[in-house]
Amino acid sequence: MEFIGVRDILVRATEWRQIGVDRIVYHREWDAMAAGREWVEEDKNIIRKLIDMGHKVSVAGGITVDNLPFFADLPLSVVICGREIREAADPRAVAHQMRMGLANLWSKSSTSISSSRTTSPASDFSNLAAKAIRWGVSEMGLSLVIDGRECPGCDSPRRFCLGTQTDIQCPGNLRSDDVVRGLAQIVNVNGVFGRVSENAFFLDPTQLGDLSRNRVIDLLNATGTALRNLGYPVDTNAGIKAANQVLGIS
Repeated sequence: MEFIGVRDILVRATEWRQIGVDRIVYHREWDAMAAGREWVEEDKNIIRKLIDMGHKVSVAGGITVDNLPFFADLPLSVVICGREIREAADPRAVAHQMRMGLANLWSKSSTSISSSRTTSPASDFSNLAAKAIRWGVSEMGLSLVIDGRECPGCDSPRRFCLGTQTDIQCPGNLRSDDVVRGLAQIVNVNGVFGRVSENAFFLDPTQLGDLSRNRVIDLLNATGTALRNLGYPVDTNAGIKAANQVLGIS
């Protein structure tokens, strides 16, 4: 539920929570922004109360790289940044700055955007398995959705790939639906892979249930097989070698 132009937000939010709505977008209005009103402590107080009600709160409306720190002490669900990126001379550069700002600010807190992306705390081996997948698919010749050229690394709390899900660009002219169908013929476990967008799919080894080193390698092998069956050559052996190095398998 998006609240914009609503005067009695807390009353309305209480009503929506009572009927099962648990996601709220707290949106600073365009008129307020045009009049020069900045985000203020009153906004944060309302957001905290919405969170205390049990809502997962997103913020929107004039979010910039510069004002991100204002929200750093709030356990937000999502930060929505539109015009700051859309109207920038270099949208990609600003999007990258925003991504770095989010990772830097919220990776320092356990009640944070970065932690909320994982439904449950990841074990050390879960993080290792995710790292093995990232390194493996990269060595196979695939590209991650996140541009990691300036990423501080998989072992850093400020790593770009938060959580255990790895988003991967579909190679060539392949579509994610085709890749997902191909994987479904090999891996019969829900949540391990899926569609991110028309041109991207994800792998999440922690959804395997019986997570083990061999299962991580099996998932990489299945991904390579699915892509080859669709006519796209990948170096599966190189990917498995990289994953084995991460997992400590000689």
